[in-house]
Amino acid sequence: MTTIGGDAGAPANSPGKFAIFKLRNFRYYWIGTIFSNIGEHIENVIRNWLIWELTHSVFWLMVMVFMHWIPFALLSLPAGSIAERVNRQRLIIWTEVGQCVAALGMFGATYFGVMDQYWMSGLLILHSVSGALSNPCRQLFLHDMVGKDYLLSGIALTSSLRFATQSVGKPIGGVILLTLGASYGFFANAVAYLPIMLALLTVVRVAQNETPRVRRPLEEFKEGVKHVTAQPSMLATLCVAIAPSVFVGNGFDPFLVIYADTVFKMGATGYTYFITAVGVGAVAAVVLLGALGNVQWKGKMLFGGIFGFCLSMISFALSRSLVPSMIFLFLFGFFQVIHNTAATAILLEDVPNQMRGRVMGIFNFGRLGLRVLNGPFFALLNKLAVLGAAGAFATNAITLTAAASTVAVFTLMLALLAPAVSKQK
Repeated sequence: MTTIGGDAGAPANSPGKFAIFKLRNFRYYWIGTIFSNIGEHIENVIRNWLIWELTHSVFWLMVMVFMHWIPFALLSLPAGSIAERVNRQRLIIWTEVGQCVAALGMFGATYFGVMDQYWMSGLLILHSVSGALSNPCRQLFLHDMVGKDYLLSGIALTSSLRFATQSVGKPIGGVILLTLGASYGFFANAVAYLPIMLALLTVVRVAQNETPRVRRPLEEFKEGVKHVTAQPSMLATLCVAIAPSVFVGNGFDPFLVIYADTVFKMGATGYTYFITAVGVGAVAAVVLLGALGNVQWKGKMLFGGIFGFCLSMISFALSRSLVPSMIFLFLFGFFQVIHNTAATAILLEDVPNQMRGRVMGIFNFGRLGLRVLNGPFFALLNKLAVLGAAGAFATNAITLTAAASTVAVFTLMLALLAPAVSKQK
């Protein structure tokens, strides 16, 4: 018998399906993460609606997207270096505290009636700095906790949570918004961080594996870039994988608020319907992929997922009927999970062990850090659309269609220039 990440009694070789849940540390950590992810979805839903209610401005909605992701763009590389040099469990606890404090600040400012776009910007930066510091630390902490035999299972189960919890967190956020108000949604977000903090403080005990690398993060980043650029197929795969995050990312979410309020005249109720449809689509994809297991032809799955993602987004942008719009949003959530999963699987399988961390670091930087471009990109498209369109619906439809078309055209060009990507198994 061996000990993996502090859990004795778990077989180290050839673990069966879901055997990772026999690891006590992982079990409590995973459950705590469910609650914190749900809380983040609640906060995202209510923040979008509240900023729209306060400003009725696409510009300020896009500013919030920018504020959310700028810390990830600036801190991705140094955060990885920090994670290698500190007690990772302690750092995760402190980053959860930071996010909880930000949520409590949002609750207080909203409850006492002083919340505006400037307060929200500052509190959102605090929240995102904590998240940016936490992200690479969690990846290393997961390796410490489960060991290499359970690592892929651990990655799959933790990464899928962000999509799976959409179907719970976003509708809960909508219901709280409709019944109790925005301030209590932020309070629920703060409370949602408590389970993971309590688990890490009282139950989870992980022996930290020392990281042998001693070079500076910039040097390792350059090595990773050199490795990727030396292989055109890998570079093309990486570019295809991050295109939806760069040109759409979180810039689409605020438009669900705008459409619910200005197109369908349903206010927060319509917004709740829309975010629920996206979440249910995401869960459907997670369940399908879990049932299928190791899918062949992941390259075709990647391209199919991106084109399905773009088509469903354009269809929603042009729709003025509720039921079709709900169907298009279901498909949007479904294909979002499909292309993200395919991209991650291809990169994990094709990259050598000694380069995997650096290549995945570049992937995460592109997938998360470059979302900082979402806000300015959508704001620019919206301004250009205003110049050439008459009416709010046409302006917003052109904005969304242009963003999705940019992803589709970019992906199609890469498919033609690097056909080997679609042949990935």
